[in-house]
Amino acid sequence: MPNHIHFDAQTAAVIGTSIAADESCRLIYITSGEGKIITEEKTLAFSKRDIFVLPKKTRLEAISQNGYTRIMIRLDNDLADQRGRFVKAHDNHKQDVFTLIKILERECESEIPSHSEYISRLAQVVLSLIYALSKHDASHTYIERIENMIEHNIPNAAFELDSIYTLAPDLTKDYVRRIFKQKTGLTPNAYLNRLRIEKAKKLLAKTNGNMNIKQIADSCGFNDQYYFSRIFKRSEGISPAHWKRQKTT
Repeated sequence: MPNHIHFDAQTAAVIGTSIAADESCRLIYITSGEGKIITEEKTLAFSKRDIFVLPKKTRLEAISQNGYTRIMIRLDNDLADQRGRFVKAHDNHKQDVFTLIKILERECESEIPSHSEYISRLAQVVLSLIYALSKHDASHTYIERIENMIEHNIPNAAFELDSIYTLAPDLTKDYVRRIFKQKTGLTPNAYLNRLRIEKAKKLLAKTNGNMNIKQIADSCGFNDQYYFSRIFKRSEGISPAHWKRQKTT
């Protein structure tokens, strides 16, 4: 096995593990169980197929009520991210990271000296995939937060849509818009207008409601009745007043 990569695979469930800070980077893949990982800076829950990349000098405790198993790889030559980031990711349903780790483990056990460079490159592929999965996971977390922020601000006419990008500080605006549309089918602006129109339709459909069109527009975050009517007609094909008559007669 190359002297810069060391495998430690637990096959029996353990309740807790302590790892002292040293000059090694570590990759931890949870193969079963659940619990929490505690470092000096954060505490994170873990479950099966979760992956952690720990920078050098990271002291860690892993605690599990019912026990867990894991594969740990120590990378002595700093193959891990040069920026020293703590990374958490979750393996995909095909378990591509796990598959690559098992290939890496097999190659590390080879006695062929010429494999050393190949093994280093394979380790880099494993790490690159983990970082990509981490970014994907973070992106979807950001999008969920943005969706919640938009939904919370449906009635707020003063809501500045650009404020959503503060929830994704690691991503560009173009990337946020792209992944938001991939998830929702709409741009953030179209998503907000869609939610506002849906709320307006519910208010318009109330037969016992005493709200006029302007009051409904105000309640749905439109401070301009005519803009509201234009957006509504673009969405539904008829004006709010016409739509109300159809639903209440």
